Amino acid sequence: MSILGLLLAVLVGQVPAKEVLGTSLLVIVMISATGFVGYLAKVEIQWGLIALFTTLAVAGSFAGAYLVRFVPQVTLRKVFAVFLVLVATFILYQYLGEFF
Repeated sequence: MSILGLLLAVLVGQVPAKEVLGTSLLVIVMISATGFVGYLAKVEIQWGLIALFTTLAVAGSFAGAYLVRFVPQVTLRKVFAVFLVLVATFILYQYLGEFF
C-alpha cells in the first residue's frame, strides 16, 4: 500500500488509522516473507546472524514499549523527525558520492 493509498483510506474512506497501519504492516510482512523464501534456495543464509538480529529486534521492541511511557509524545516526534533527517542526509550523501 502506498503512502497515497494510506492517506486516502484514512481521509476519504474514514478507515481508522490503526487499521490502515496494521494492514500496511501485514502487507510488508507478506512481501518480505515471500522475498525471503525466494532467496532460501539461492543463497546461503547465516542463521546465527538472523537469530541475533531477531533477538535484538524483539528485545528492542519490548524495551521501547516500556520506555515510551516515560517520554512525552511531543519529544518522541521531535527525536524521530531528527532521526529521519539524519538518515535522509546520509542516504543523499551516499547517492551524491557516486557522482563526485
